[in-house]
Amino acid sequence: MQEHPFMDYLYKIGCSENSIKFSIKVISEFECYLKEHHLEFETLNQHEIERYLEVLIDRNQDDLDRLIALARYGRHHHQIALFTVMLSLLDGGEVMGNFQKALNVSLGDETTQKVFEGIDMPTWGTDNRKKAVAMGIVMNRLETMVEKRHWEPILLQCLRDLPDAMYSKQVQLYEQCSDIEEYLDKREELFLDEMRRLNGSGQLYFGQPITNSALLFLENNDRISRGAIKNNKLHIIKIPYMTDAWLHADSDEEKRYFYCHCPWARESIKSNSGIQLVSPHFCACSAGFIKKPFELIYKQTLHIDILQTILHGDDVCEFAISLPK
Repeated sequence: MQEHPFMDYLYKIGCSENSIKFSIKVISEFECYLKEHHLEFETLNQHEIERYLEVLIDRNQDDLDRLIALARYGRHHHQIALFTVMLSLLDGGEVMGNFQKALNVSLGDETTQKVFEGIDMPTWGTDNRKKAVAMGIVMNRLETMVEKRHWEPILLQCLRDLPDAMYSKQVQLYEQCSDIEEYLDKREELFLDEMRRLNGSGQLYFGQPITNSALLFLENNDRISRGAIKNNKLHIIKIPYMTDAWLHADSDEEKRYFYCHCPWARESIKSNSGIQLVSPHFCACSAGFIKKPFELIYKQTLHIDILQTILHGDDVCEFAISLPK
């Protein structure tokens, strides 16, 4: 292990002494595993990394901090497979636990227990295929047992652990603008500048490469990069999860698979997966994610319409946020 460069990287991104110490221990254990199984770090593939995750799960060691350490190591040393596998597990890994807690508060312990009966709560390292199976069961039970008006508001709050501080720059940008239209113009400019930078450097955007094809597509689709206001509603289309793969997909199903961001639903899109498609009502969680920065900007709860979603069989995920008058 190139310990000192990695330690310098961890210091640079603001990790504590204890976090750095733990991360070095995690990577040492990982490299011992690679040596024992005659695997080369530089050429690791997704399958080999998933086998290591199975080992961690068996040892009850697939905890959040360990996966973060592995993701950081992959990113720092440009081991794309390691970074993207860990990121796919870390992204939204808290959703099911948060959903259960919120339902317990809203519906009570007895109903929540019935909804989650027989469900093994996924840990951080749980395969996304198993996550989709679990979420499919939970949503089916909810829709059968409880009126939508009791659980949809929970999803619309978004089940992610996303601190308000994460959006502080967006709030500051809005406050510097004369109106929402100017803010959207500047937000688009910053977004496309970042995409061009990532395209030139070869770095990833939340796990996806911004290839020349992806960049051209984003530059020509302002509903993604900017959004458009119609009848006092801001219409936004989500960026595909893997834009380049989506652009070059061979079938409609493959396109929907590469478009969907949700680790709790994506694997259910494949018809040959043996997984029942997760209910499209679960996309309310994505709607909550989309509207959160605008709720912080306007300092109030906003209504959002779900116009199109991949789980509903549409080609894109499109939302319309009602703006204050």
